[in-house]
Amino acid sequence: MSFWKMLIKGIKYKAPVTKGIPQEMKLGENVYGIKGDVKQFNIFMRMYHKIVKYTIIIPTLELLKWVLRKHMLPKKDVPEHKVMNVIDDTYEKTIRVWSDLFLRNVEGRKEWDQKTFMKGGCAKRLREIKSVMLTIAKYDTAYLEFVNVFAHEFTKAMMKENPDHIFYNSGNIHDPKYYIVQKAVSEGLIIREVVKETKK
Repeated sequence: MSFWKMLIKGIKYKAPVTKGIPQEMKLGENVYGIKGDVKQFNIFMRMYHKIVKYTIIIPTLELLKWVLRKHMLPKKDVPEHKVMNVIDDTYEKTIRVWSDLFLRNVEGRKEWDQKTFMKGGCAKRLREIKSVMLTIAKYDTAYLEFVNVFAHEFTKAMMKENPDHIFYNSGNIHDPKYYIVQKAVSEGLIIREVVKETKK
């Protein structure tokens, strides 16, 4: 079963750490919001990636997917599942658009093949999270209605707030260009250009 395979992989996984920099050096502003020095940053990244992500979360997803495998039903054309069907379709579309932006813009990722990326790795994990979440909601009316209410409240909040967001496209978590642009946009010094929707 994939659960044991992913668990063993997680135990063997070597978490990314910052090398070649003095451990006592203080961290500046970074996209993770981690404060302290390089040593504290490395400790957190080891704990998150190796223990939380690859030893607990991903193997658990594989286990849940295996347990629910016969009950992960396809979309139903019934009124009570309309919102979940919209979430399902939008989620998949988001993965396609995000992977395109991610692969085209993030440093060091341009050589990745999108078709391969869409079938495994991050895209696969995101689909597993969505499948487990929607499957739980399908068989429990309390969670089903929570999903419906959340979708409506989230839509209203997004329409009201219309939050600005600058896509992070650097392999460097301290990239100063990002924070300069972000500050300029938030202060109205730069007018955002509307990016055309990525073709399917």
